[in-house]
Amino acid sequence: MKPKLIEYIRCIYCRGGLELKAFETAPRGGGEPDEIMTGLLSCKHCGAAYPVTSGIPRMLRDSMNDHGPALIPFLDKHGLTDAKKQISAKNELSPEIRQVKESFELQWEKWGMESRIFGMDKKENFDHVLANMFHPDMKIDEMKGRLICEAGCGHGMLVEALAERCGEIIGFDVGEGIRVAYARGNEFPNTHYIQASVLTPPFEKSTFDFLFSRGVIHHTPNTRLAFAKLAEIVTPGGYYSIWVYPIRGAAFETVTKAARAVTTRLPRKTLYHICRAIVPLLTIFPAYSGTSLKNSNWRQCSQVAFDFLAPKYQTHHSEQEVREWFEEECFDKIASRPDPISMTGRKRNVPTEKT
Repeated sequence: MKPKLIEYIRCIYCRGGLELKAFETAPRGGGEPDEIMTGLLSCKHCGAAYPVTSGIPRMLRDSMNDHGPALIPFLDKHGLTDAKKQISAKNELSPEIRQVKESFELQWEKWGMESRIFGMDKKENFDHVLANMFHPDMKIDEMKGRLICEAGCGHGMLVEALAERCGEIIGFDVGEGIRVAYARGNEFPNTHYIQASVLTPPFEKSTFDFLFSRGVIHHTPNTRLAFAKLAEIVTPGGYYSIWVYPIRGAAFETVTKAARAVTTRLPRKTLYHICRAIVPLLTIFPAYSGTSLKNSNWRQCSQVAFDFLAPKYQTHHSEQEVREWFEEECFDKIASRPDPISMTGRKRNVPTEKT
């Protein structure tokens, strides 16, 4: 964790400001402040505690349960008894959210460091974001000095790619796969990574000049709520872009729904091996990303199958439905982008216009 990140993050319960206690640091070189490898974030208002381990702030409801035990020697040394008590407070994630979290953790553990992900390498991913996530009014040269967020950054390739051309950029994701994103791009002085959920983003309202989320919110128990939670943290005049799964034909919807009724209940490691065997089916049921054996190897194609078949939650949407979400959350200049369903809008400067 870079010390500057404390300026942007807030408590997920009350949005209070946070204090940082650093326990272990690592030099970054080049005159940059040391990286905080192990530490504790504490809310100044409600006292909620969040561990920092392996350089990553852990800001989920169960983070102290999962990562707090590693901090006990430090908490004892510094007399932080209130934080220590929260390790056993049992603020656990729901079983449904944990299933999604663990599905993506395995995915990025197995495939996160591939050179091609979803059929694209780093440059192609960057170009794809420009074409599908950037608003027509946005210019890449204007992104220097802007605060950017990728909600659900997964493997981190997009944060890594944008870091070379943009201002401060924060990527967050719900699973332990955030370690892969951190490994890919933390060398840049302007990148930051957090373990957090799109349903409880750890930021104040009106924080980001540009926020984008690709293929993420439809994997939550409430896609519409996730959209609204992310819309809140876009600053007036800022841009918000999402991509969600489109509604396809009746045959596709029926077959995939039946398949997922089985695959979402399988042990994830079993499904991992099944997905390697069914890669040829991508010729019959094309991936949303266009990933196939024409642009990716067998292993990379199997990741796309796993991505579709593993998570418990998956909703499909129409363009009109998503456009209405933007309108309801006070966005104008709403524009459809080439990928279905990919849409972007600018947040109105007068939030009270919402009716």
